[in-house]
Amino acid sequence: MKQRIFALLLALVMGSGLLCLSALAAERQPAQDAAPTAATEITIFFVDEMHLDAVYCNAVQNDELPIIPITSEGVRASSGELLAPFAEDRYGNPVYKAVIKTKYDYVVFHNGSGGDYSTVDLYFKTAAGTAAHVVYVANRNTPSSGNKYKVTIADDVFRLVSRTPAGCLAPGSLLLESLVTGETVTEPDPDAAALGHAFGDWAVATPAGCTEPGEELRVCTRCGEKETRAIDALGHTPGEAVKENEIAATCTEPGGYDSVVYCTVCRAELSREHTERPALGHTPAAAVKEKEIAATCTEAGGYDMVTTCAVCGTELKREHTDVPALGHDWGEWCPIPMNFCTDPRIEDRTCNRCGATESRTLPPDGHTPGEPVKENAIAPTCEAAGGYDMVVYCSACGAEIRREHTDTPALGHEWSEWAVTRPATCTEAGEESRLCARCLATEARAIDAPGHDWSAPVYEWADDLSSCTATRVCKHDAGHIETETAAVTSEITLEPTVDAEGERTYTAAFENPAFQTQTRTEAIDKLEPPAPVNPFVDVKEGAYYYDAVLWAVNAEPQITNGTDETHFSPGNTCTRAQVVTFLWRAMGCPAPKTTNNPFTDVPADKYYTDAVLWAVENEITNGMSDTSFAPGRPCTRAQVVTFLWRAEHKPAPTSTQSPFSDVTGGYYYDAVLWAVERGITNGMTATTFVPDGPCTRGQIVTFLYRNFN
Repeated sequence: MKQRIFALLLALVMGSGLLCLSALAAERQPAQDAAPTAATEITIFFVDEMHLDAVYCNAVQNDELPIIPITSEGVRASSGELLAPFAEDRYGNPVYKAVIKTKYDYVVFHNGSGGDYSTVDLYFKTAAGTAAHVVYVANRNTPSSGNKYKVTIADDVFRLVSRTPAGCLAPGSLLLESLVTGETVTEPDPDAAALGHAFGDWAVATPAGCTEPGEELRVCTRCGEKETRAIDALGHTPGEAVKENEIAATCTEPGGYDSVVYCTVCRAELSREHTERPALGHTPAAAVKEKEIAATCTEAGGYDMVTTCAVCGTELKREHTDVPALGHDWGEWCPIPMNFCTDPRIEDRTCNRCGATESRTLPPDGHTPGEPVKENAIAPTCEAAGGYDMVVYCSACGAEIRREHTDTPALGHEWSEWAVTRPATCTEAGEESRLCARCLATEARAIDAPGHDWSAPVYEWADDLSSCTATRVCKHDAGHIETETAAVTSEITLEPTVDAEGERTYTAAFENPAFQTQTRTEAIDKLEPPAPVNPFVDVKEGAYYYDAVLWAVNAEPQITNGTDETHFSPGNTCTRAQVVTFLWRAMGCPAPKTTNNPFTDVPADKYYTDAVLWAVENEITNGMSDTSFAPGRPCTRAQVVTFLWRAEHKPAPTSTQSPFSDVTGGYYYDAVLWAVERGITNGMTATTFVPDGPCTRGQIVTFLYRNFN
């Protein structure tokens, strides 16, 4: 490829002729005998894309100044030395500089070999800054006449000074310096087109309200250019209906109230319905007695039973009741003292109310037998019989009613326990005797030799479990002892893991069949868990979410991964779908028990489908409406702590006083207090929680980590 070519070369064509060009492209024929002038310097620049075999440049007619040959290999002085490049042009080609001195106001260039060449570009300037005259001749010594040949004089040649890289909207540029005039110009860099903006992630700049849209912002990481887009208004969130303007109904007057629904976010009134309450009617109280006249033993009495309204006191009903005479309330009969066993009984009694009296006569009671008693008792001995009389007397008058005699047989000896008088040994018989406690008679008997009676073996392990010793002792004679020490073998019977300890079992086997094989176990420490891997360049150690991110990424099952292989994007806002999915995975990915999906915006094949069904099933969330979950909507900080609180079965906070000026009520009030007490969050400041602020990826994994760890 040819760019603009190149230094002090002229276009050559076959034939002869003379062509003279001035800086204004004027033609003239130089005189052969033009008078010499003072030596003039002509500075010439050219590139080395030369294809001429040999073109020489010298003064007209046999000039005494040096000849500078120009060849395809570069620029050489008349001494044959290769000249070094002077600079580079805008395309990176080397530019050469040559200075030609002449006594005339023009220079002749000629083809030494007479070849046929095409027109080429020529760059030049004189010391005075004006163009020199250029003449072409086909023969070195004799300028020809007749035909004229074209020589192109190029405008300029430029050196690359510096490059300006491309920006987001502006392409790169080249700063060029003219080697002819020394002036600088700026041109677009064809290899450095405008880059376009490199915008970061969208972040919420102004949260959306119920009726006011919000705004998201993103910034170009190269030039700082900002771009915004609107966030749709969230719509009102109806709260529980509350009563207002309530008028209580009375017994005779109706009442009523307004049932009002407000938005839980902005407190706007969404609906108001009035409900009438009918008059209550009278509520009868318990009837009470009035105008009561007490009855006596012989005179009748009476009273009124009156019913009034328990609310307003109006008398509703009055009924009179007569009470008949009571009759006498007689006391107990009191007998006149005498022997009632054989004499008639005379008794009096008195009315407890009016004091009236009456008497009566009853037949004799007869004797009342008492408990039998022993009399005339003779005690039996070990060998002689005895006896006694059982006598019954009247418990009222003491007369004897009945007497019966009973014989008592001899008692027999009352022997004591056998006591050893001569102990038996394991192999020799002994003797024991006993004594009658009543008559002190004695008797004796032999004790058989019992043989050894071994105790249960006792096993003692060495502290390092290298041996086990078994010992047993005769119960009859503690001096009779058997013992054996067994060697111990060991093996790992349960390999330790990261989650559970292992176990090593030690076994001691004895030769004496009286001793049983013994085993002991020893716990083996759990294996150290592998260090969590942090693949993210935007999660730095020391950040509040550092441990939480590593826990979430390395958990089993994994709670979340990064936004790409090397970025977690902790500042990105989390959607409602992402938050319930993170919570569901932290709970172990429990399968929902139902496949009934109430939400039209939760397709069956999304990553968050099972998580949403599980959350609704467990009353962790009810969606934004009966049919909408809004999975792509940013999840607020209030919603996140409420999801966590409900997943833990709504534990009641110990305090009812909120430390935050922006948490004074609402569905999330208890959840925020519980989260602060549990250390899950401390709020955005000491006095603000920012419940409607978007929850970032760094915040949600931190909330989960603090709750489950």
